[in-house]
Amino acid sequence: MSATTKKVEKSIVDTNTKPVATDKQNPIQQAAKKPRVSPEEFVRVWERCNTRNEVADTLKMQPGAVVARERTYRKLGVNLKKITSTANRGKRLDIDMLNKLCHN
Repeated sequence: MSATTKKVEKSIVDTNTKPVATDKQNPIQQAAKKPRVSPEEFVRVWERCNTRNEVADTLKMQPGAVVARERTYRKLGVNLKKITSTANRGKRLDIDMLNKLCHN
């Protein structure tokens, strides 16, 4: 394949990859419209809620964003109350049984 053929093929690919206009907004634009949650509001809601999901729902945040902010604030020295994980609430891990599974 010659250099000229490669240029022609590249230009064809480049012209055919234009973004398609849709009625939906760009996710980045949607995220920019969401109001930022201030540290003060986050801490007030955190102290009032019993689960991370409750915090996320109240503040209209993604659960992962709540966890990330919690970790950041704790590292900075903010004494947030302890919230147990909803997945393991009230359950204890049977370590011996899990270790037996690992050695099979």
